[in-house]
Amino acid sequence: MVMILCLFFGLMVFVDAFIHSDMLGRLAVEDLSKLWAVVFLFVYAWCCAMERLSSSGAENFVGINIHGSAQVGDSDRVTIMRS
Repeated sequence: MVMILCLFFGLMVFVDAFIHSDMLGRLAVEDLSKLWAVVFLFVYAWCCAMERLSSSGAENFVGINIHGSAQVGDSDRVTIMRS
């Protein structure tokens, strides 16, 4: 996935740097490659975030109840009080 992201980013840079500015469709190709590079960057970041969150495990969650004492292992009820 990162390789595809780099290819689209490289295409965007190549078109911007080496294709003549008056060429028909240059901006369309540049913008489409930029769009797909951003899409793949978002998908890669989303996958990394979901993997990191899922690897933390339910036993590592700490819930704080109304009285402020921490309860380890209470993954189905997490309440945070702000003062």
